[in-house]
Amino acid sequence: MERRFGVVPVVFISACTFAAGAAASWYGFGAPRGVDLVADNGSTADWVAAISTCVVGLGACWFAYEANRHRRDEVARQEARDRVARNARLSLILDAAITYVCVEGAVISFRDPAAARRGFDDVKMALDVSAKLRTRHNWASFDKSVLDDATIMDLSRLESLQIQFDDIAGDFLAMYAEDPARFDPDKCGGLRNLIETASSMRVAAERVIADVQALRKIDVPSFA
Repeated sequence: MERRFGVVPVVFISACTFAAGAAASWYGFGAPRGVDLVADNGSTADWVAAISTCVVGLGACWFAYEANRHRRDEVARQEARDRVARNARLSLILDAAITYVCVEGAVISFRDPAAARRGFDDVKMALDVSAKLRTRHNWASFDKSVLDDATIMDLSRLESLQIQFDDIAGDFLAMYAEDPARFDPDKCGGLRNLIETASSMRVAAERVIADVQALRKIDVPSFA
């Protein structure tokens, strides 16, 4: 809620200023004896003008103080709005990076020769689920202006690994699509490459997560 000058304070201050000036003028010119001043202290008019100027000056100082406080409050509110918007953009990048950590979990189990399910259809299903999860995010749509240089470099590394992973997955699926029975997990170089790339992607994603979390901490306001 914006701070505004209330009607009552404005009317009160204006009335006080007017009353003080009117009282000073009456005392100087309208009172029965006027202002009883020593002759060498200047004319009554000079004193009345000085008093009126002081009263008006006090009123002006009060208005200036309120105006300055209003400006500071508005700046603080705008900074808070900018902070919320910036953290929202960082949260989108953070959510995407967390998704890429999960890619390794979708395929890492196929590394174990004792795994009960390592058929082609199992790998294909894991790749399909991973791809669907990642389609929720589009790196090009993110506002990277909220990132520092180090985070942008780590994010570029993650994007490169994503492209590499998708290329390997595409080749793997095309190789066994017509004859899934040919798939042998212990002899399939494509599967090993998928798992290794997914592991590298997880490491890169964790770096991006750490970078973004650090930026969010910097952006938290201090109430000390």
